[in-house]
Amino acid sequence: MPKQGVEKKVDRPAIRFLYIANGSIAEVITQLYIAFEIGYIEKVQFDKLIERLEILSKQVKTLISYRTASDKH
Repeated sequence: MPKQGVEKKVDRPAIRFLYIANGSIAEVITQLYIAFEIGYIEKVQFDKLIERLEILSKQVKTLISYRTASDKH
């Protein structure tokens, strides 16, 4: 039993970190839109980076869901 309690204490900060990480991804996406709009990056670069960041964001959200579900058990 004590092990489960210890794991829960560890998971909450990890989940919080993942939320912050996902927010950072959103900030980078915003900066990419700005960079594209002012002509700093080309459309091909923009599209590749946005695609990668969207995939990464989905992965982080999946990890958040997994960690949140395991935290409840």
